[in-house]
Amino acid sequence: MFSKIKALACLGLLPLVLIVSACASSPAANNIAAASNEVSRATTNNEVSLASNAHFADILSRDWSLQEIRSGSNIIRIDRTMPGTNSFFTIRFDDVRLNGTGAPNRYLGSYTRGEGSALSIELTASTQMAALFENEYLKEHEYYSYLDRVSRWNIQNGYLELYTSNQNGIQTVLIFL
Repeated sequence: MFSKIKALACLGLLPLVLIVSACASSPAANNIAAASNEVSRATTNNEVSLASNAHFADILSRDWSLQEIRSGSNIIRIDRTMPGTNSFFTIRFDDVRLNGTGAPNRYLGSYTRGEGSALSIELTASTQMAALFENEYLKEHEYYSYLDRVSRWNIQNGYLELYTSNQNGIQTVLIFL
């Protein structure tokens, strides 16, 4: 182990490795598990109140964390109980811009609201950090692709739902809390 650190220091990469290592956790820390169709929802103080006529202002200036992805009959749940997972797969809408974190890169972009609940997202930039590990069920580039294909939004029981599609055109819902 020490010889690897010494080799990285000689190459000038030790500061980068230390910074990335400090921001990451073990591969198990970001493990995402497939969940059954029964999804339990925890209520938090941060929750947006349930309203049948949600307003877009309800989602602005708030950090949203991806909780699950529903695509056809498949459900992928993000395990937020593991250390380090709270900073991955987030989104925040402000005025006409948005930003968030993939895994591990930060991204930014813009969005356009259409009639009713129509919404389109355009990602314009992201950092280019190398990940020490990748999620088993959701890769960062897949998350970005889902965001690029968003067509509408909704708030259901305090959860932000972004409607998109997977690479095969199957309707997919990204669910954030």
